Amino acid sequence: MFLYANILTKEGEIKKDYAVNGCPVYLHSQTAVLRAFLERFVYQYVSFDNEHDSNAPKPLRTAMIYTMNASKELFEAFNYDMVLGQTERFLENTFGFKPERCCAYNTYQFDDYRKYRAGFWDESKKAEHRSAQFPLDYQNAFEMGRKMSEHIIRERNGSNE
Repeated sequence: MFLYANILTKEGEIKKDYAVNGCPVYLHSQTAVLRAFLERFVYQYVSFDNEHDSNAPKPLRTAMIYTMNASKELFEAFNYDMVLGQTERFLENTFGFKPERCCAYNTYQFDDYRKYRAGFWDESKKAEHRSAQFPLDYQNAFEMGRKMSEHIIRERNGSNE
């Protein structure tokens, strides 16, 4: 999922104040589609001078929304933060702001676990987790967007509070 609709002008100038990316996490990383998109989007602004300054025409707030089958405990044990953070650092270095991050853990991987060899997971526990956690994940994503909007409004008004 990319919310980059009309982010660039025909001349390649950034005309938005934010970019929100969302994807499932597969094999401990962003999907290949998101990664390929970000590489194309970010690389055009990379500088190879000694200071590694950005060539981006303006700062851009970014956010990453991840869904994953892994629990928060597995996320921490397998150091997903470092893996996902590598891509996020490119966004920060290029556009001037550390990306906001919202994670939904322990999500459903299949619509019917009986169709797969997936005995590692207890579908009833996943359903219970989803029922209790999804409203909170939804609220967390909403709050992330609200926070980004407040930053952008303050920046437009010339306030750095």
